[in-house]
Amino acid sequence: MLTAFKLVYILTSLVVFLANVIFASLASYEGKEGINRRDRRYCWNPFNLVYYHPEDLTEKGRRYRRLHFACLGVFLGMLAISGVFF
Repeated sequence: MLTAFKLVYILTSLVVFLANVIFASLASYEGKEGINRRDRRYCWNPFNLVYYHPEDLTEKGRRYRRLHFACLGVFLGMLAISGVFF
């Protein structure tokens, strides 16, 4: 049976996961001027700009990158806790 706690927990984890994806996408769009996000340097993957080349992000992009990693940590923490309690 799905209790209210489990329902809130599942919905919260879905919201955090969605925020994780959104912040990663926003950060990948915030490259410095003249940066081609789909360049060979990033292996034609715009998310490699976020993960491996933060020096090519603007300040706004770095802020989104920090929020992305914070959401990722919260989501992974919630995932680990759900393995213990559910």
